[in-house]
Amino acid sequence: MAIALAKNNDIIKKLIRNIKNNDQEGYTIVDDLFALSIALENNEISDFFYSSDYDYRPEALELLNKIIKKAKNIYTISNKTMEQIMLKNNSSHMIAVVKLPIVKLDSLKNKKFILIADGIEIPGNLGTIFRTIDATGCEAIISINSVTKLNNTNLVHSSRGMNLLIPQIETTYEQCLKFVLENEFTTYLGEPELGLSYDEIEYEDKLAIVVGSERYGITPDWYNHPNRKVYIPMYGKMGSLNVGVAASILLYQIKQQKK
Repeated sequence: MAIALAKNNDIIKKLIRNIKNNDQEGYTIVDDLFALSIALENNEISDFFYSSDYDYRPEALELLNKIIKKAKNIYTISNKTMEQIMLKNNSSHMIAVVKLPIVKLDSLKNKKFILIADGIEIPGNLGTIFRTIDATGCEAIISINSVTKLNNTNLVHSSRGMNLLIPQIETTYEQCLKFVLENEFTTYLGEPELGLSYDEIEYEDKLAIVVGSERYGITPDWYNHPNRKVYIPMYGKMGSLNVGVAASILLYQIKQQKK
């Protein structure tokens, strides 16, 4: 049964803090119709908010009723309150607090194809990476030196909800390095110009691709451990690609070779 909330209710205040500060570890805010449909099928929905006086379209109303049956806590708020607190791109007039598919490092030890995001700064870039991970069958993402947190609310939009599906973990560089070494992943370091061109490498069966921020690159200590360097040739005046684009090229090349 839904509980009606006023704007000054503590639950609403908590939701606003969560939207602004990504406060709820392991959970993110979902308000896009497509992403909500993904969450309905695949994720735990902790809290669900909808407008008590909004005229929902038939397809949205159908989704709303399905989520009501699944969500742990259900709240109604006025349309005016919803419009004041919802995210900029919200077209659904619904807000769900959804559990992310966070995993433990040890659960990834038998994977063959993972990506390590080292210090990615922009949610849009990380979102692009999530979308390409889904498209290429890459099996998981490990985020280290996190600037954009995995529960960043903007990731749902930039990833088109794919961050609700991909096994993921946020950890330290040290723990990540220990994991890849102990579990014998061949580590490929995304580089502007060192090593071999991405299309000249015979990729190993069990591998981890490391991509870093456009400003700082990857953690320098990666070079002190077994690795293979891979770069994407540049034929214009730019020295490197956007990290989301670069990661996509590498992941597709690996997928194509594995086929």
